[in-house]
Amino acid sequence: MHDFLLSLNLTDIRIFLTSGHPPVLFQVLAINTIIMMMIIFRRGHGKGSMRRHVSYVLQWILILGNLAVFCQEQWMPYYQEGESLMVNHVSHMLRPY
Repeated sequence: MHDFLLSLNLTDIRIFLTSGHPPVLFQVLAINTIIMMMIIFRRGHGKGSMRRHVSYVLQWILILGNLAVFCQEQWMPYYQEGESLMVNHVSHMLRPY
C-alpha cells in the first residue's frame, strides 16, 4: 500500500481537478455544498432526524452528482447532441415549410 501511495502521480490528479470550465474541483464543491445546505436547512427547521429513505436519497443524489461531474466529458456530448436534435425537431414543427 505504501508503494502505491508513493507511485501516485499527484500532478495528473491536480490537472484533472483544475480542468474544465468551471474547474471540476469547484463543481464538486458546489454540489457537495448544496446537498449539505439541504441537510442543515432540514435539521434547522425542527424536522429532527431525517427518515431513513430521505437520508438514502440525499446520499444517492450526492454520489450521482459527483459522478456526473467527474464523468462529464463522456456524457456531455450526448446531452448537447440530444438538445440540438430536440431544438431542430421543434423548429421543424413550428415551421414545416
